Amino acid sequence: MSGAMNTVRQFLKKQIPLFVVAYENMENLAGGNALAIELGGRPIYKGRISQRAKIDPILELLEARVGT
Repeated sequence: MSGAMNTVRQFLKKQIPLFVVAYENMENLAGGNALAIELGGRPIYKGRISQRAKIDPILELLEARVGT
């Protein structure tokens, strides 16, 4: 098992939120990312226009934890 996948498993085991960048055609280009999402990581998608990662899920989690 690679160090990165070990980290993924440890985060999920400890219920630490894990966000993973999702790509088109992930099985061929980013197999580790696809596996991390399959194991329970939360996908982060790119915006169609900006092509930048949408961080809304991260901000929502932070707001819920802070209680604002």
